[in-house]
Amino acid sequence: MKVIRKAHQDLTTSDPQWVSVTFEPKKTFRVPVMLADIKADAELWEIGLLRQPRLSVMELRKDEFDRVLELAKGF
Repeated sequence: MKVIRKAHQDLTTSDPQWVSVTFEPKKTFRVPVMLADIKADAELWEIGLLRQPRLSVMELRKDEFDRVLELAKGF
């Protein structure tokens, strides 16, 4: 992903605490990784997406990222 617009007010709300970042994909996965795949994978049970499902962007540990890449069969 590449940031094409840094943090700015989320246009869906007037709440100043809600911000948005606009991204552009650089590469895509060969196989999409679905939420159900992440939920079913024992190696990803601690991933931030499952603890706070409203997140669209989150930090991943290297081992979590590597596992997602395995599920996606690479790029």
